[in-house]
Amino acid sequence: MPAMFNPNKFQWRLFSVNEDIPEHV
Repeated sequence: MPAMFNPNKFQWRLFSVNEDIPEHV
């Protein structure tokens, strides 16, 4: 996983990417 991306963001991002683009940035 990219180091520049935060673990918290990466986590919810994975779920969001699977469904749709995240609305809460």
